[in-house]
Amino acid sequence: LLNEGKTIQIYGEIVGTFAEADDGTSVADFADFDYPGGNIVNYGVRDTEKAEYVVEQIQQDGLADFTYILFPNDHTNGTTPGFPTPESMVADNDRAVGVLVEGISNQAELWEKTAIFILQDDPQGCNDHVADTRSMLIVASPYAKRGGYVSHTNTNFLSVFATIERILGVPAIGRPDAVAVPLWNTFQPKPDTTPFTAQPLGRPEQTNSRTALGAQRSRKMDFSGPDRSPELTPLLDAYGLMILGRISREEAEERLAQPRLSADEALWEELEEESEEEITAYDQAWSQYEAWAKKNGRPAPIRPLSKTPSP
Repeated sequence: LLNEGKTIQIYGEIVGTFAEADDGTSVADFADFDYPGGNIVNYGVRDTEKAEYVVEQIQQDGLADFTYILFPNDHTNGTTPGFPTPESMVADNDRAVGVLVEGISNQAELWEKTAIFILQDDPQGCNDHVADTRSMLIVASPYAKRGGYVSHTNTNFLSVFATIERILGVPAIGRPDAVAVPLWNTFQPKPDTTPFTAQPLGRPEQTNSRTALGAQRSRKMDFSGPDRSPELTPLLDAYGLMILGRISREEAEERLAQPRLSADEALWEELEEESEEEITAYDQAWSQYEAWAKKNGRPAPIRPLSKTPSP
């Protein structure tokens, strides 16, 4: 995008942030390091607070041609004592999305020429009830179809890239996004500029207790970056089944005792592979962040604790 003369703004992501355009311009020059919790994955700051900050910045400075925003808290901190429960963190994540869309859609001059693409991070292996290759995508825009419209066109992650590239009038990055099906069927020719209203939190925030299922396992997990602990997925699966009343606490404990088996071998291998990839990419970006901060006379970045003590 920088090579094509487009403006960008980044909130909450460091992986890729220290790449450079052909003219030597650093992507980091367009990252907001005052983002609540830092321009990093930080589960210790509510996503709603991050959304409110972004809306305030947009009200002051408008929108870049392309803005990337990361709300990571639906990953959760497991059941670490003292942190919000998994369902509270997911609710906060949902609320943050609503706050962002409401805030942008109520700025008429910006809204009339904006499209927001809302999609999940790392959707692979999500085990949807139809197929484990499906993932949620929401498009919000005056030109996006409303009224509960659901697309039945077969599109994929690259379709989002293809759509953004066409909207901004830039060439594809490579052959995969060049041939991807754009999301045209989600749009309509006549705009509806009616703003959105965010839904309130559907539940009061709750905090994990010391006796929560998997509390001690969660305390040993590494939450200093995204997706670093393969055990988190089977823990959340067991926790979710338990609070839904589908398995007992005893059955849930048995699952946690053998996370590899409860996840099944193929899924466990995927989780381990993803963990390796995420740790490598994130730690490399963190080292670049430290070097960039030192070079530019900025305070040394503070990384969230990998093991957070309970209060």
